Amino acid sequence: MRPLMRPWVHPRVRPSHLFPVAALACLLVGLAACDSTEPNAPQFGTIAIQVAPDSLAAPWQLAGPYGISRSGTGAATLPNKSAGSYTLTWGAVPGWHAPAPQAVTQTLDGDDTLVFSGQYAPAVATITIDAEPDRIAAPWQLYGPEGLVEEGAGDLVISDLPPGNYHVNWLQTASWRRPDPDTETLTLVAGSALTFSGTYVPITGHLSVNVTPDGIGASWLVTGPDGFSQAGVEDQDLGEVLIGEYTVTWGDVEAYYTPEAYSWDVAEGAAFTFSVHYETLALPFPDNTGILMSNFLTSYSRMSAGDYAALLHPDFVTILQPSTVAQFPDVGPTLDAVEERRIHERMFSGHLVTDPNGAPVPAVERIMINGFMQNTVWDLSPADDPIPNTLCASYYVAFSVDRGQNHTLLRVDGTIRFYATYRDSLVDGVNRPYYQLVGQLDQTNGDKDAGAADKAVERVNWGSVKALFR
Repeated sequence: MRPLMRPWVHPRVRPSHLFPVAALACLLVGLAACDSTEPNAPQFGTIAIQVAPDSLAAPWQLAGPYGISRSGTGAATLPNKSAGSYTLTWGAVPGWHAPAPQAVTQTLDGDDTLVFSGQYAPAVATITIDAEPDRIAAPWQLYGPEGLVEEGAGDLVISDLPPGNYHVNWLQTASWRRPDPDTETLTLVAGSALTFSGTYVPITGHLSVNVTPDGIGASWLVTGPDGFSQAGVEDQDLGEVLIGEYTVTWGDVEAYYTPEAYSWDVAEGAAFTFSVHYETLALPFPDNTGILMSNFLTSYSRMSAGDYAALLHPDFVTILQPSTVAQFPDVGPTLDAVEERRIHERMFSGHLVTDPNGAPVPAVERIMINGFMQNTVWDLSPADDPIPNTLCASYYVAFSVDRGQNHTLLRVDGTIRFYATYRDSLVDGVNRPYYQLVGQLDQTNGDKDAGAADKAVERVNWGSVKALFR
């Protein structure tokens, strides 16, 4: 019979120890089973995207954990986003600068709210003001959005402007007509540039210079608005010039008095001639009518009563116009040589005088000869002429009588008929004709210049000027 077999047991292990070991193993397994729970569940938060200005549909791109990728425009709220690192990149918007930095990385923790804020700024916009011609620095006003007002003159570049509608007004400047149209509205787009252009048109008159006697080489300089400066010699047509005040300065000529400088306002569409008569230091012997009339001009431009008296024949008479007689009834229809000499002594004195009624008569500061031109040849007057059978000729005259800044400028223009006679005079043993004036017939204009732009100018006839100094 086979012997009963028992399981082999290590001598150090007794059967009584088998349960405790088994029990310990079970205990360890049980403890492990007791500590084993589910891993932490994923946590979710919210991402808020904010854009300023809030009306701007700015594009963005969001990248996050686990391959998250999302894009959109403008403000947005994105719920249920896993915790982790997120990067938001701001996109481009025409006319605007993107936020800086353009890409932003932040971490979303747990169930928090993560905010991405982006501030867009308007891109630089520019307006150019271009006023032509550059030299006049024409004034302007610029109006824009948000109450913007800018004033300036000439060309200018203005930067960092907000987009919107802009309006320019071209303002008035002396001697120039404003652009047509004189206002303009344009729209400025963010980040762009625009130009307001305006061309001013000159307002002109006509100017010329006339010097007598001819051939003496008299020089002159005319200056005026907008830096005008032109020099010349003898007669010259300066053509079209800007309206405004011009001044002529006369050069020195040997053996002649140098005339005084004077000024004149050239009006729109008007023609004016700077006229001057150079006077010899001693009046030449009047052995012809040309010299006689030259001496007449000299006596007035010098305001020399003695020179004027030497021109008059003892029988001299001035025939006045009816309007002068009506205005000055105490004068009568004519002035004789004695009255003429008295009148010119008072008129040429440079001092205030009084009329027969004791009223003050302002002093004459100077007499400007703006025109003196012979219209007819010297010939005998007809039998029915106011001064019959006498050598005569008609002259166009333009005189300005300056009585100072506090008084009107008396302007005379029109025709005067001069009458002359002569006698033989022995000069250095030679008989020469000696011409003198024997009369004047006043035919100048005497209407008030009611339509003149310059109210300080009064148009009168020549006889009325003389009658003031009676």
